Amino acid sequence: MPAPDGEGNITMIESDLDESALQRAADIGGGRYFSAADSASLAAAASAIDRLERTPVRRQVYIPWRDWAPALLAAALICLLAEWTLRAFVLDTAP
Repeated sequence: MPAPDGEGNITMIESDLDESALQRAADIGGGRYFSAADSASLAAAASAIDRLERTPVRRQVYIPWRDWAPALLAAALICLLAEWTLRAFVLDTAP
């Protein structure tokens, strides 16, 4: 059986699958057994499984969110305190 290694090379590995037992298990369970020895048979198996699938696939999308309101409120308060401090002790207003 061809299999990719970690570097992307295709190497042949020995498979000790008992395909007749897998076929019997699929028959007993009312399913189908697909053997995909090459990319064409894998595509055919995936296509057959897609045709058998009856439920729509729903995907949950995760959108990372960060609430900036506390940080912006803290920055606004710091600016306000700085303005009050400067107005009270540093900056004089002309009468």
